[in-house]
Amino acid sequence: MNAGIAGARRWRYAALALLVFVLALVAAVPGLGQGVTPQQVTVSLPPGGSTMVAKAVETNPLPPASDFLFLADTTGSMGPSIDDVKTNAQAIINAIEGAGAADGRYAVANYRDTTAGLGACDYLDELDTNFTNAAGAITAINTWSVGSTGGVDDGCDLPESQLYALHQAATSSLGLSWRAAAEKFVIWFGDAPGHDPICNLLPGYSDPAAAVTEASATADLVTLGAHVIAVSIVGGATQPGLDADPAPTSFSYPPPCAPDEMGTAGQATRITTATGGVLFVNPAGASVAAAIIAALNALPPVPVTVTPSATCDAGLTTSFTPSSQVVPSGSTANFQETITVTAALPGVTLTCTVDFLINGVSAGPAFVQTITVNVGFPPSTEGCKVTQGGWILTSAGDRANFGGNAHVPPKGHENYVDHGTGMHVSSIDILSVVCSEDGTMASIFGTATIDGAGSFVFRIDVVDNGEPGTNDRYRLRLSNGYDSGNQLLQGGNVQIHT
Repeated sequence: MNAGIAGARRWRYAALALLVFVLALVAAVPGLGQGVTPQQVTVSLPPGGSTMVAKAVETNPLPPASDFLFLADTTGSMGPSIDDVKTNAQAIINAIEGAGAADGRYAVANYRDTTAGLGACDYLDELDTNFTNAAGAITAINTWSVGSTGGVDDGCDLPESQLYALHQAATSSLGLSWRAAAEKFVIWFGDAPGHDPICNLLPGYSDPAAAVTEASATADLVTLGAHVIAVSIVGGATQPGLDADPAPTSFSYPPPCAPDEMGTAGQATRITTATGGVLFVNPAGASVAAAIIAALNALPPVPVTVTPSATCDAGLTTSFTPSSQVVPSGSTANFQETITVTAALPGVTLTCTVDFLINGVSAGPAFVQTITVNVGFPPSTEGCKVTQGGWILTSAGDRANFGGNAHVPPKGHENYVDHGTGMHVSSIDILSVVCSEDGTMASIFGTATIDGAGSFVFRIDVVDNGEPGTNDRYRLRLSNGYDSGNQLLQGGNVQIHT
C-alpha cells in the first residue's frame, strides 16, 4: 500500500514481543499424551509364545515433514508488521516445531505490486529463499524491507499482487521445491486485497500463464495441496485487510488486463476455506507474530498416516492390526500389537524398537516404543513323560547317539554324543517337559555341560510316530549355537506318555 496513503502511523511493540514469547512457549510444548502409549513394554514369554498389547498413538497437530512458505506484503504500510515478524521469527518456528513439524522446512517470499498507468512499480513478487532450515529462513526474513518511494516500491495503489504470488508459489514459477510427501502450508500476511486479474500485459509479469485470477490461484493451491494460513492486518481505510473489496481503490489497473477491477471482497476467506486453512483478522498495531501462532493453533486437522516400523532382534517379531491407519492430525490411532518369540531357546533377553511413523517420517522419541522380552522356560505339561534312545545322522552328516528320560514334575537325565565332533552333552537339570495334546510331540528344556564343563541351555524336540520307532524324530539345540537338525531316527525309539 502507498506510504502516503497510509499516512504517518506509529506502533510500539515492546510489550507485544513479550506476548509473542509467552505464546510461543505455550505452543512449543507438545501435549503430554502425544506419542505412543505404552512406550515401554517388558514381558516374559517362552519360546513360541506370544502376547498382545493395545497401543495408542496420539498424533501431533502438524505432521513431522511439513513445508512452510512465509509470504509477506512488503509495501509501504507494512513496516511495523514486518519488524514484528523479524523480531519473533524464531518464536513462530518454535511454535511450528512444537506442534509436531520436527522435519519442517521453510521458504521465504514477498510481494508488492506493478502498474500499467503509472509506469513500472517495483515488482509483483520475489523469492527470498527456497526451502531451507530454520536459520536460513530467519536470515531471509531479516532481509525484508518495506517500500518507501511513492510510485516505485510502496505498492502504488491500494490493492497488491498477492494472487500472482500465490499462483507462482503453488506452481514452479517462483522456484520453490516443495517436497512431494510433505504437508504444505503458506503463511501469508498483508493489509490490502489483491488485484484480479493480473496478466502478461503488465510490467514485471514473467509467468507462463497469460493471466492470474483468484479462481486460478485458488485452484493452483488446491492442486498443490497447500493449506493457506492468512493473517489480515486491519487498520481502517488505509489498511482495509486482505478481505476488503479491491475495486474502490484500484486505480492503476486491471486495464489492460480487464475493463474493470474484477476482484471482490472476501478473497482471503475464500482462499483459506478452499485450501483447508485458517484466516485470522489482526488489528493494526497488534502482534502479527502472535496472530500467526494463534492461527497455527487453530488450523483444521489434516489427514496423517500412522505406520509402525519395527526393528527386532533375531528370534522376536511384532505384527500390528491394522498395519497402518489414517487419522486426523491431533487425534489418536489405535493398534493391536502382537509380540511373538520365534527363538527356540529360553534364557535370553530380546528387544524390539518400534517407530510409529507419521506420513512415513519419524516424529521423534515420544513415538518410539521399546519392547523387552525375557524368554523363559515354558510351563510343563501335567503327566508328561518322555523316554528316548537311539542314533541319528546330524545335519553335518555325522553319527550322534542319544538317550534319556524326563517327566513332570521336571526331573530326569539326558545324554548326547556327536561322534563327528566328539562333543558330549550331559544334562545338569531338567527344567521343563512339554507334551502336545495328542501325545505325539514333546520338548525337553534344561541346562547341561559340554564335555563335562560349563552350563548351557538345551532343548530336545522329539516326535513319537508309534512303534517300532523307525518314523520317530529327534533334535537337539544348545545355547552355544549347536543344532543337530530335525532328524529321522536311524535306530532306536521315542516314547511319549501323557
